[in-house]
Amino acid sequence: MSSDQTTHLVKMDNQISINAPTQCREEAIQFVAQHLIKFWAREMKRQIKEYAISDGEALSPISLQAVKML
Repeated sequence: MSSDQTTHLVKMDNQISINAPTQCREEAIQFVAQHLIKFWAREMKRQIKEYAISDGEALSPISLQAVKML
């Protein structure tokens, strides 16, 4: 996976967590995870999970927890 693809996926994931319609951390994590499950292609989910396992540093804490739920 190229770093451009990773950067784009991380940016999208973090934007989803920023725009989660709740202030409750647990609900935000659930919201992001459900969004990824519903709308992201299988390959996108695989790539973001791989990134989270190998590094994950650029993911927000909410995004990182959501990816771990996939």
